[in-house]
Amino acid sequence: MSSTREPLPVAGERSHRIALAALLAVALAHSWYRAFLIDDACISFRYARNLAEGAGLVFNVGERVEGYTNFLWTLILAAATRLGLDPAPVAEVAGILSSLILLAILYRWGRECGLGRTWALVAPGMLAVNRTYAAWATGGLETRFFTLLLVASAWRLHAEARTMGEAGSDGTPGPADPTTGFPFSALLLALACLTRPEGLLAAAVAGAGYLIACVRSGRSASWVRFAIWSVLIVVPGAAHVVWRRTYYGEWLPNSFYAKVPGLRLVSGVFYLYEFAWYHVLLAAIAALIFLGVRHREILPRARIAMTSLGAFALPFTALYLLYACLVGGDHFEFRFVDPILPFLYLGMALLSGPRADGDPAGPGPEARPAGEHAVLAVALLVAAGLSSVTGFRDVDRHVSFGGKEHYVSIVSTESESAYFARWAKIGRWLRTHANPAESIAVAPSGAIPYYSGLRTLDMLGINDHEIARLPVQPGLNVGHERWVGIDYVRARGITYYIGSPEIRPERAADRPEGTVEVDLGGFYWYFWVLQPSATIHPGATYAH
Repeated sequence: MSSTREPLPVAGERSHRIALAALLAVALAHSWYRAFLIDDACISFRYARNLAEGAGLVFNVGERVEGYTNFLWTLILAAATRLGLDPAPVAEVAGILSSLILLAILYRWGRECGLGRTWALVAPGMLAVNRTYAAWATGGLETRFFTLLLVASAWRLHAEARTMGEAGSDGTPGPADPTTGFPFSALLLALACLTRPEGLLAAAVAGAGYLIACVRSGRSASWVRFAIWSVLIVVPGAAHVVWRRTYYGEWLPNSFYAKVPGLRLVSGVFYLYEFAWYHVLLAAIAALIFLGVRHREILPRARIAMTSLGAFALPFTALYLLYACLVGGDHFEFRFVDPILPFLYLGMALLSGPRADGDPAGPGPEARPAGEHAVLAVALLVAAGLSSVTGFRDVDRHVSFGGKEHYVSIVSTESESAYFARWAKIGRWLRTHANPAESIAVAPSGAIPYYSGLRTLDMLGINDHEIARLPVQPGLNVGHERWVGIDYVRARGITYYIGSPEIRPERAADRPEGTVEVDLGGFYWYFWVLQPSATIHPGATYAH
């Protein structure tokens, strides 16, 4: 679809740039307000620190286990650490920058899909006021960086597919966008594959769409471009897999064995239901009601959305939702569905928004009064931002289905932030009081191991080859279904048993026998000493 939009008047161009800048400022302020760090981020921080210090890409020095699932992100943090920077603020700044760039790309994409310059702000605006989008701009994980790579890939795929359809008889790029002669989407997807395993799903969907476009074009030059596109993705991915096999001795990351024991359909359905209720359902209802009033526009609008998003975004979103459902979702507040939220909101904007002046693909802005557009835009923004006002309460439920008990746990970012603060305190205390040659066994394997610097037995198996392959323990949360007891820990020669940290707001009247009590200011923490030669003695008490 070629664009026939007239150049904007100077005043209109200036006002639209001011509006976009204001939207980015809102997103920045919202992300800053909800900024937090999550315990799992410290797993990558620890790998990055060990690599930067020359010990290799390992969790424990001398033990080659791949407990991370964000290879490229960890390398970026390792580079920052090598330069003397603290990886935590680096990760947060990188996440916020990724969020802002993503919003700008989404606006540009909406314009290229034919949306008017004002309505093209709606999808980015919905993300800017959305609670989940703001929160996962930080956290310290690769979440938003990965989503940026996916959205940027989809945007370039949209342009490349359009150009391929308008190419000349020799297969050279058409007039719509001469910069798409080189398949930049492949480079972005290759980076996505190196950042998250789900990047492979995105690459497969994109490859299928690219292949169909080549078949339809019937030009030999299109097949050459597809070959180049494929090589740009396959070569880095294959090199990474070969390196993994050589370095860690495994074809798959250890976290796969620890976190994916099988299908978790019931938990996945519940997870997606909660996500839809908080972030999609109300906005979708507003758009559908509006289209219902204008029933003659439903099919034309659907065709526009299919044309604009059908090559990648729609099939990827559908398959990704199925994937999230099958693996049971995630323990954290909707982090797992962050990659598809921009596609969902852009789809709503395309279904219900006015087209740009002169765009032949659908009803022009004159087809509906401006007041109706304003009402719908406000409704969509309110629906997307409602959870920012109402908040999200932790989900902790046991669901009976098919004669089995299924445990569903979704933790809010506020709760994760509170956990991180306490566990970071524990880690720093251990760094001061324990001998560096001693070791700990702990379930949350992020902040405590990272800040303590001690050799760590990850009791959930994410960073331990042996535990990751033990039988699943029933009744535990998705992704946390491996667990070992204190006898197993003692047999592994660990010095201190922490487990799931025993934390109490006040001094325990029923203090567990033989535990060490530590007053950390604001809470008391208890743990067990397993080795008689330990620096910290059983039953000891440490005041704040």
